[in-house]
Amino acid sequence: MDGWTDGAAYLKDAYVENYFMLTVSTFNQLPQDGLQELVDAVGTPEMRAYAAQATTAFGTALNNAADRLEVEYAQRLASRR
Repeated sequence: MDGWTDGAAYLKDAYVENYFMLTVSTFNQLPQDGLQELVDAVGTPEMRAYAAQATTAFGTALNNAADRLEVEYAQRLASRR
């Protein structure tokens, strides 16, 4: 798994940077009062808890998908020998 992780390390940074830029450009289009309303809404303890849970679930799903891909790739590579 370390080879896969090392080989795709740049993807994490690129994903985070692209997501951040998309978020900024989207929210930048809101009027200032609408932006403040959004900030207030997502700053509640419930929304923070939801964001933490959703981030954990998404990360787990991505890691599981990568694990399945690694196993499948190894099996196909072994079958060619």
